[in-house]
Amino acid sequence: MEDPHAMAPVSRPLFLDPSRSISYEVAVRVCQHVLGSFAHGTLKTWAQAQQPPINYTMLVNFKNNHVPKPMPQLVQRILQGLGLPTHLFREPHTTYFLFQYQAHFDQVQQHLIQIATRLQADMGNSAS
Repeated sequence: MEDPHAMAPVSRPLFLDPSRSISYEVAVRVCQHVLGSFAHGTLKTWAQAQQPPINYTMLVNFKNNHVPKPMPQLVQRILQGLGLPTHLFREPHTTYFLFQYQAHFDQVQQHLIQIATRLQADMGNSAS
């Protein structure tokens, strides 16, 4: 019997373009930042609206950095739920997420710049 909750396979490109990829660690930071920006009570609704639904407890633990091991498939599902489809690929010691579209990669890069700017501003404010 086929699992109705199994994710549909996404065709993987034969040749990967590393210029449109980010490491697992960067993807985790992006996902945790976005999940942390959800208004109170909306994260559970978002998790349940995903196809298949994402386990809310796991999502909260991931958001709060309380997961015991790397979870690249969860990160990929979160990115996909945010409208950023990626291909997961691994090299000997690192996992990467390749964005299907350059525009999505650019969007994440801009988000990373905003996160870095806010962190620098917060550090500057706390030093004064």
